[in-house]
Formats: sequence, C-alpha cells, structure tokens
Amino acid sequence: MGEEDDAVPMCSLMSLTPTEQSLLVGSAAVEQTPGQREAWMHAASVADWAPTFNAALDNGTLALVCWHLQALPEDALAPELREAAQTFLNQQRKMVEAGLAQWRDVLGALEREGIQVIPYKGPVSASAYGDQPWLRSFRDLDVLVREPDFDGAIDCLEAMGYQSDGVSIDGWQRKAIRRRARQETLYSSGLAVEPHCGFAQRSLGLELKVDDVFARARAGQMHGRDVLVMAPEDTFLVLALHGGKERWQRLIWVVDVAEHLKGHPGFDWDFALHRARACGLERCALLSLLLVHDLLGAPVPAHYILQARGNRVCVGLAAQVEAALATAGSSAGWAEVKRFQSRLLERPRDWCRAFFESVVDIRQEDYAALSLPRPFAVGFVGVKAARRGAQILAAWRGRES
Repeated sequence: MGEEDDAVPMCSLMSLTPTEQSLLVGSAAVEQTPGQREAWMHAASVADWAPTFNAALDNGTLALVCWHLQALPEDALAPELREAAQTFLNQQRKMVEAGLAQWRDVLGALEREGIQVIPYKGPVSASAYGDQPWLRSFRDLDVLVREPDFDGAIDCLEAMGYQSDGVSIDGWQRKAIRRRARQETLYSSGLAVEPHCGFAQRSLGLELKVDDVFARARAGQMHGRDVLVMAPEDTFLVLALHGGKERWQRLIWVVDVAEHLKGHPGFDWDFALHRARACGLERCALLSLLLVHDLLGAPVPAHYILQARGNRVCVGLAAQVEAALATAGSSAGWAEVKRFQSRLLERPRDWCRAFFESVVDIRQEDYAALSLPRPFAVGFVGVKAARRGAQILAAWRGRES
C-alpha cells in the first residue's frame, strides 16, 4: 500500500525483434487485417515464439496470440506449438470461468445488502469477446459503489470471507488509507476483489464523478446476470483514465479501448470528448485515441486524430508509451510514474489539488514511521510533507530528488 507500489514493470517488448513486435501487436485483435494474417502465416514456420509468448503473457494478450495460432492452417504450425497454444487456452478458459462465477457471487451478495454496484474493467472488458470471454484474462474483480456505500460494501465482502492484506495497522488508519485511495483490496482463495468509490486515488488530481456515472448507467445483461452497465462514453473515459494512471504499461489496456469502441458503433464521440474536457480528462482521452489508432489501427474519426496530434503533450506521451513497448527497460520508478501522471493534468487547479493531495496522502509507511494516537493524527501530515513534498516537485519538474 506504499507509494513504492506505483513502480510496476514496463511492457516487456524490450527483447523482441521488429518481426516479433509486429506479431505481438498483430495478435491484439480478434479480427486481423489481411496484412497481419499474412505476416502470421509467414512467421508461423520461422519465428522463435518464446519471446513473443513471454511478452504477450506480461502484456495480458497471450490468449489472443494462442487464439490466432490455433486459427492457422494445420500445415502452417508445428504440432508441439499448436498443442502448447491449446493447452494454454484450456487453462485460460477454466480460470476465466471460475473468475466469472466468483464475480457473479460478489455482485449478488452486494445487491442482497441493498448496495447498488457497477462492475467495470476486467470482466466487463471480457464481455466484448461475446461467447469467448476467456480471450481477456483478469487478475482481480473491480466494482464501483457510491461513497456512502463504501464501508458497507467492504463489510459485506468481509462477511463473505474476504480479508485485507493482513498488515498490522490500526483500524482507523486502514480506513483513512482506503478513503484517500478510494479503494480497498480484499483477498480470498480466488481472485482479489477491489471495491472502489472513485476511479483514481485523490493524489492523482484527475476526477470523474461517480454519482454522474451512476446517473447515466443503465440495466443490462452480462455473463449471464443482470447488471448495471456504464454508458459507453463513461466506460471509454474510465479506460482512458486507468491507462493513463498506469502509463499504459500493458498492451491489453490499449486493446480494451479498441474493442470497446468497436463494440459500440453508436458511440457519441462529441459527448465523450466534451465530458473529457469538462472533467479535465481531455489529455487522457486523446492519448488513448492516439494509441489505439497508431498501435492497433482502430477506426477513430479523422478529426479527433487530428485534434490529438495537435496536442503536443499527448503526442509526446504517446511516443513515450510506444517507445516503452519497443525499447529496453526494467521498471518504471516512482518518479517516472509521477512525472507521466503529472503531464496528464491540464488545469492549474488540478495541479494544485494533485500536489496537495500527494503531500497529505498518508500511506502505510507513514504510519509506521511515527506512532501517534488518533487525536494527533495531523502529525502524520508533517511526516508525509517532509518525506515526499520535495520529491513530488522534483518528479514533476523532471529532476532527480
């Protein structure tokens, strides 16, 4: 739960040849272009697939790679490679089916407690693949609740047997941490469940109002049960915000945006971009459109691509993301992540809010550094300011602290 947790591995395309990079990106859609199909036919008999498999596993797209391998003609693929692909797909199918059963149980329990919930991310993105949801893996289950229901949702999940990470801190400290993070992660023998009352931690400085999302949500069907479904334009903004928050370090997040747009031909582009601008998320939205267009060839209206290319910050961030997909690098450190996130901020008030929230964003290590009773909890803010204030400014300015 510490800030160092923000340092996550970069997409591991660093060891791939241009051909292998092309194979990986070419696998990132169920429907390949004729050129991608031809490249796969040629590479099937000559490529060393181990680097592509490893990179796809890190990027969340290995099921798509295996799917396309299975679709090749019988004589175009070595039997052992076809068998390996089929074995992975069988395992993936079982894991996703088990995850969806758990997801249905979680939603049912929350609804029985009278808690209105909107599922999003992993299982929702998997629904874009119709009767083949196992083509999109997921590692946890994200659910959105209104802030007044946040503690009740956690209590409900704990009653089901889910538990926090087990780190020993006072209950009021844990509540303070999760209120600022706007989420909690709860574990069980299956997938972790993450109830959210916001789409990003307060310290990010980017905001998409949960009440507005609930107001536009509509009843729908997904994976065999009734659910509340976000408006397509809201889902797009949530995916764009999540990708930006995480520096787009996994190719599957770009795929999620592309598949979402493809699955909603009536998508209201004007409304989505207007909403993004009003929420301070225009750079997040334009960056995501550049990535799905340039990496995956997604059909984005030309004038929105022109608008994105006219935004120098978005062009620079897109180049940074694409370079990270193709060049060496071990991990993105805290300062690098913070710097990328800060460039998504468009308005002075967002910068001010992000800096203030970052300074007062008390984390687990802050509580460990100073033991104070609850009435004197404001002292933790001083600890935080001393530890991180200068580092945050240095990261935003692109200097080493």
